[in-house]
Amino acid sequence: FFIGEANLRRSVLEYFTNSSGETMFAADHIVNVFAIEHTGLVYDLHYHMAYPQEDPMNVNNPLPPSTRAFNYGVPDVPYAILNGGASSAYRFNMTPPVGQINEEVLIESSLESPIFELFLTVDYREDSLKGKATIVCLDQNFSSYLQLYVVLVEKEVSSYYWLNQDSSFRNVVLDILPSVAGKLLGNNWASESTSEIEFAWKYAGYLEDMKDLSVVAFVQDRESGSILQAAAEPHTFAVAVPQDKIASPGMF
Repeated sequence: FFIGEANLRRSVLEYFTNSSGETMFAADHIVNVFAIEHTGLVYDLHYHMAYPQEDPMNVNNPLPPSTRAFNYGVPDVPYAILNGGASSAYRFNMTPPVGQINEEVLIESSLESPIFELFLTVDYREDSLKGKATIVCLDQNFSSYLQLYVVLVEKEVSSYYWLNQDSSFRNVVLDILPSVAGKLLGNNWASESTSEIEFAWKYAGYLEDMKDLSVVAFVQDRESGSILQAAAEPHTFAVAVPQDKIASPGMF
């Protein structure tokens, strides 16, 4: 039993990028501003790909970006997918100057009655973290299988100065738990059916600052591909927003 605010469907924006070139710099800016302007409605996850040039953030752990891109059939970078990209309206070619994310689609998604609620607890320790995800069905009947993904992100990465003209990179995906394939949950859910999944992660050597860690979890309908609910639990309540990511008048 949980007591809290009215249930809200929270969205996930999966963004595929690379740290090379002016095109990526401009697209990164658009995605960053969109996510900041819609804080509370959407969690943005940035996957650094190995193309068109080698990316050190991809070298650190190439499997999560490549697996998610393969699952979605991402044609090229920069590219963004909202809530699993079940239709073309939820897929966005972010190549400037036409690259934009449809705000109306996000708002419409947030107004839908959620089928599930998702709760996260995370214990951030000195050299590792442990946590638990609790999934609760809010619908009378849901027959599809669910896939749970627990994503480790670093809210600001700044070790790779001036790659693609940038000094810092937002919400870089470090890993996916319990594996890049996620965790298969059951089907035939009924109202108030609950599933609890525990997870753990030892801090990787490429982690810059544990205080910038955040855990984002989401559940995805295996049949439709739609992401149905998400939750996040950062290391601290303060969200790191690099100053150069905040929109300036006349930019893009």
